[in-house]
Amino acid sequence: MKRPGRFIIVDDSTIHDSNDDCDDIPRLRKRQRIPSPTVPGTFKRKAMSESRPSLKPDYDGTVILIHDPKYFFEDDPGADCFIRVEKILFKVHSNVLCMSKLIERRITGRAERTTRQDPLELFGISVTEFRALMWARYATEDDAEGQPRNLEDLERLLSLTTVTKNFEYDCLHDWALNSIYHAFSSDSSLVDSCSSVILTRVIEVASRYKAKDLLDSAVSKWCDRIRRKDSPAVPAILAADEHKLEKLAGVAYYVHLLETIEQAPPPSMDIPLQIRVDPKLNSKHIVKLLSGHLSLVNFSERYRRRAPKLDCTESCSVDAHKACMLVWNERWQAAAGSRRVLALCSADVLGLVAEMSEKLSGDGELTEGVTETCRLAALENLKQTPNPDSLRILGPQGVNLWKLEREQAAKVSKESFSFVLQGTEDAQGVRADSDFEAQWFEQPLDHFSKGSNHTFLQRYWVNNRHYVAGSGGPVIVLDGGETSGEDRLTYLDTGIVEILTRATGGLGVVLEHRYYGQSIPVDNFTTDSLRWLDNEQAAADSANFMSSVKFEGINEDLTASNTPWIYYGGSYAGARAAHMKILYPELTYGSIASSAVTHAALSNWEYMEVIRRAADSECSGDLEQSIIMIDSALDTPQSRGPLKELFGLKDLQHDDDFVSLLSSPLGSWQSRVWGPFNSTAFDDFCSALTKPSANFSSAAALPFGSPSRMISITDDLKLDFVIDNYATYIKDVCPFNLVLNAMILTKSYISTLCQDVRGTGQSKSVLERTTILNTKSQPSTKTGACGNSKFALSGTAPPDQEQPRIISRRLTLEYLSKICKQAYPPGKFFTVPPLPNITAVNSLGDFDIAADRLAFIDGEVDPWRPDTPHSQFYAKDRPDTILRPFKRIPGAVHHWDEWGLLNISDEPPEIQKIHEEEIGFVTAWLKDFKAPGEH
Repeated sequence: MKRPGRFIIVDDSTIHDSNDDCDDIPRLRKRQRIPSPTVPGTFKRKAMSESRPSLKPDYDGTVILIHDPKYFFEDDPGADCFIRVEKILFKVHSNVLCMSKLIERRITGRAERTTRQDPLELFGISVTEFRALMWARYATEDDAEGQPRNLEDLERLLSLTTVTKNFEYDCLHDWALNSIYHAFSSDSSLVDSCSSVILTRVIEVASRYKAKDLLDSAVSKWCDRIRRKDSPAVPAILAADEHKLEKLAGVAYYVHLLETIEQAPPPSMDIPLQIRVDPKLNSKHIVKLLSGHLSLVNFSERYRRRAPKLDCTESCSVDAHKACMLVWNERWQAAAGSRRVLALCSADVLGLVAEMSEKLSGDGELTEGVTETCRLAALENLKQTPNPDSLRILGPQGVNLWKLEREQAAKVSKESFSFVLQGTEDAQGVRADSDFEAQWFEQPLDHFSKGSNHTFLQRYWVNNRHYVAGSGGPVIVLDGGETSGEDRLTYLDTGIVEILTRATGGLGVVLEHRYYGQSIPVDNFTTDSLRWLDNEQAAADSANFMSSVKFEGINEDLTASNTPWIYYGGSYAGARAAHMKILYPELTYGSIASSAVTHAALSNWEYMEVIRRAADSECSGDLEQSIIMIDSALDTPQSRGPLKELFGLKDLQHDDDFVSLLSSPLGSWQSRVWGPFNSTAFDDFCSALTKPSANFSSAAALPFGSPSRMISITDDLKLDFVIDNYATYIKDVCPFNLVLNAMILTKSYISTLCQDVRGTGQSKSVLERTTILNTKSQPSTKTGACGNSKFALSGTAPPDQEQPRIISRRLTLEYLSKICKQAYPPGKFFTVPPLPNITAVNSLGDFDIAADRLAFIDGEVDPWRPDTPHSQFYAKDRPDTILRPFKRIPGAVHHWDEWGLLNISDEPPEIQKIHEEEIGFVTAWLKDFKAPGEH
């Protein structure tokens, strides 16, 4: 007697009547579970000597094998192989499986043929994948032709790539990948119908099997759909970050950012921009979005403010082109100030460049005032503006994350900003509108290993405006230091290199430092890959360049020591300039070390002490008192929360992270420069800090902490109005804090978006802590600070707790040095030391470093001055001579002499004076130069 029919649904395509072939079957014991093997694509079955129960279903259905509806050829005597995958039984022809030697060995190696009761079991494969394999093996030529025809075929091919790889069906594997590539390279209708899930699977398959053409095509198609708003950006963000696809990341982040801004409530003076992000995104993604927003806004402001260079075409004379440039700049500003341009979202840089191009193309005054060839060339350059494909997400910092590459466009190109330990205020000012083209020099990866043949290309730029062949003029080389060499082109164009080459008839060079800009010698920035980043290797790069370079278009030998080379550097590069004179005196005829940090220390509390003493006394005094009151509030558990909430950081768990963020505006002191290069960020901070509101105007003259100046935050917490101003400034400068609160800060990672976007040069620990999320961004700064470096960990509190200070006593060496352990775990070949090797640096001379034709130039109120030979705390005074210049610029901050104007007479008196003195001692040095054969 038959039991009532029962149907078992295995998946959407398999329905089986459990009564099939089950008449009058006795009840069986439950079959013992056989563990699956760990290696995908292998086979396992019980030993032949063991008794095996029937695999037909028992009455309770505890052991059921379902016949596959398509690939169980019941009545075909040629189907001689029973295969079990999960709980599905297949009966197929063994010859269709023997295309794989792996499966063939399993079939032919059995003592007995497979049967219904004893099938060959496959593990590490899904039913869907095996069906895809059977589909491919039983397909006719007509079936295989033109695959895939629809989404079902595409999904089947994706499954096929996995099973064919696992079971070594190499030809089928290649055919599946090629078929998918054909669809993505030609069938736009099929690709347009793909869901994000399918697109993600395609990306995964192409990445896993290194199918570069398929990957490029899939990324391109997905980017097109995201730009058309035909596919959501969030799944693309997840896929791009998972597989490190910069092009897809750039488009997806950019489009998603603009979408979230469009959906956000309009910001106001009281309510900052509040971006609501998709819950699928984690803190790393959110930091990238916020940081990207900051960088894009910064780019937009600079792009509007300054017209790209107008190149002079062959048909335009020099005099006529001057008039062209005046009109071009005037019409650019008019377009930038138009209502339609100003109405654009400040982060929509692509919309901005498109709108500017359209406005200028139809500008009648531009047509009349600029020669036709120059106008057309300029408009054509604008068409080469960045598209979303050129946007790059490089890390979580608010700078150096999005590089908008415009290699073919006017020289507003490569907007790149980076916060590093020193010197990055150079990125804040007027960039060089120059004709300098990058050139390349081949360097060994390791100068000191005979067994290493690896090389990389080091980038450099040349100024030959004043070079006179055969005149014996010098080569003035400027060390790029710890940033992209592009950030130093201003000095090649109008700064110290231009000034000295013009005075001496020499050749100017900017040499980019290894591991920066595009002089990257490695494929990744793991700890092991950074083992060739140290002072010795970098100095050897410079020496090799100086002794071997052949300049394009110059026939004479300008290598050292046949030609006098004057090595210039500022800040970290200033120390390198001094050390080159010590390490390679036969090549370095002279050096100018500006703001040269020749002393290395584990901590550098003196950095903030210089700022405390030099800043406006009211601002400095209010800062001192504020920090005392803030530290005291943090000491009291019931006051910590309300204090942090006042600053918009109520969920920030760690107190040291909190006070580190509060110290970030102080680094903008270093970005104070003269003339058009200046940043007013520090002055703006002081003004915001000390200015009383209307409610406290009468109490402003009273001592800090007076009852009339106090604001009640809670019953237990009362603060001076200056601290309320401090909190308002932090929230205004860093408006993303409100978003970071809810999504990031609880994980103890915070972004220093409130750092001065024009470059503070002060790398705070919070910034470094954020970098841990993606250490690929600016690794050299971090490794240098942790290893063999000239850097001190600036921003530590004074060791004497009673000494006045403008930063919290919680900013200790232990806190600031955590980045070394967190960002760079031990590698296989290299381990970053827990603290820098300061002895290696100080052994080269420290405060007393000196040599003939080695000049030291320092600023009177440079926060790095305590670590230079001009240190007001530790160094001895020394005479200032022509042979050993030793000069201090009154009122100056950080390497002020590096900046310059085309007309020196337009410079401030103290800058004009130092430039004239530098010309004087360099020309005096050159009079004594003799090539080796002349000695």
